[in-house]
Amino acid sequence: MTRIGNRTHARIASELHSADIWDNPEFVPLGSGASRVAFLHKSTDVVYKCPRWPGVNLDQIAEVRRAKHMAKVFANSGYVRIPKASAYNVNNETIVAMEYIRGKMLSYGDNDECMRGRVELYLLGKFSDMHNENYIIDDHDMVVPIDLGSSRRGSMGPDYRLIEGIPNEFIEFVKSRMNLV
Repeated sequence: MTRIGNRTHARIASELHSADIWDNPEFVPLGSGASRVAFLHKSTDVVYKCPRWPGVNLDQIAEVRRAKHMAKVFANSGYVRIPKASAYNVNNETIVAMEYIRGKMLSYGDNDECMRGRVELYLLGKFSDMHNENYIIDDHDMVVPIDLGSSRRGSMGPDYRLIEGIPNEFIEFVKSRMNLV
């Protein structure tokens, strides 16, 4: 996977976050989650995810590793696309640079065209935090997870929110097409 972003922009995003500056001509704040804040570098369409506090570095590195692995898993999907991601170490802090995805966040069941991708992501992605704000439907109706920092499912079980509203028969159909039955 090719690198995305650069250390200079990662440093600037980190400094904006550290200084609590939300007004910068080059960067747009996209929002924040439980452990990170995201800034979009406007001219390059790269999102920089900065940790809220020390100790999140391993999660940041895991997100980039997961993106690289999942890009291979879904390389021939046709329904799921994984964004490019890179990590930059800035002042002992890991900043994730991720491709900005244009598209829309949907309520569950809003888009029948993305059902296959949601099921594939559920079956193979193994994410445990896949609510509808953690994936986008891009301009080609591909399901694109934008928060790969969520832990892989394990003892918690799969996140059924990803397949909410999808008939079980369709899930079984996709399983059979993927040779998972």
